[in-house]
Amino acid sequence: MKKRVELAWKLIAILLAIVLVIPGKVCAYNSDEHDKFLREVLFGNTAVRNTDVLDALNDASAIAIDQHNGDGQPTLDELRNVYKIKGLPSSVSKFNVGHGYLHRNYTHKGWNYDYKKNDGDDEAHWGDIRKDILLKTVNQSFDFGFLSGKPLLGYSDQCEGLAALIYYVHVLGDHVANETYSSNYEEIPLIKGNGQLGLIEDLEYYSGLLFTDHSTRTYKSYISELDRIKDDIRGIYYAPADLEDPEIYEQYHGYAEEIMQCLKDYIPLLIKKEKFFQKVFYPELVGK
Repeated sequence: MKKRVELAWKLIAILLAIVLVIPGKVCAYNSDEHDKFLREVLFGNTAVRNTDVLDALNDASAIAIDQHNGDGQPTLDELRNVYKIKGLPSSVSKFNVGHGYLHRNYTHKGWNYDYKKNDGDDEAHWGDIRKDILLKTVNQSFDFGFLSGKPLLGYSDQCEGLAALIYYVHVLGDHVANETYSSNYEEIPLIKGNGQLGLIEDLEYYSGLLFTDHSTRTYKSYISELDRIKDDIRGIYYAPADLEDPEIYEQYHGYAEEIMQCLKDYIPLLIKKEKFFQKVFYPELVGK
């Protein structure tokens, strides 16, 4: 009897260990957490006046990046019917991807990652549908000029810059959520190593498109802080296999939090000066 009890307790301990380990590897923030990150990155602690536009951006981010296993139709309907974003697909079946948490491998590898070139198939339709959902929503929510988004002309630099920033805030949020390393995830790494893209490098590039004045002390400090974090990460990371060491991954995870804090510290100050953003969220600043 005693042996049976001991065996039962051992089985319970094993099951508890599995339950405790798995969430760390498949941990992901829900939409509320992602929405909070975006709000803090764009506005800091300032109250948001035009919540409809922010809600539309959150909807587009959720659909473009996280839709999987047939979910998301109400959110897509809201974008089309409530926020009146034109040119969107009518059904998530047009771009649905499965794979549960591993849907990240089909949408989280980078804003300009070429899934067809590197993986042979853009199963989630990142390049031809999902990315455009976010671009269309950003373009129709702000005024980037008459030509932005027109056929054959593409989107303005600022539109692309903001859409990419929104994308990377979401992906970075997942990095922050990943408290333990999982080799099953193929998300864009924090910096470019032996892969095709790096998150900080892309943040710097698209920030250059988004912000018009690169000569201000704030912008220079922002880029300098990203460069500092990038250099620190280079000391511990070159390839995903490096992160299999728990001590290295703990440092790497800490850097993801530092990048997010950097965005929260600087982006609200920078984007508040852009005319397209002022017109929607700070109309009293237009012309000043």
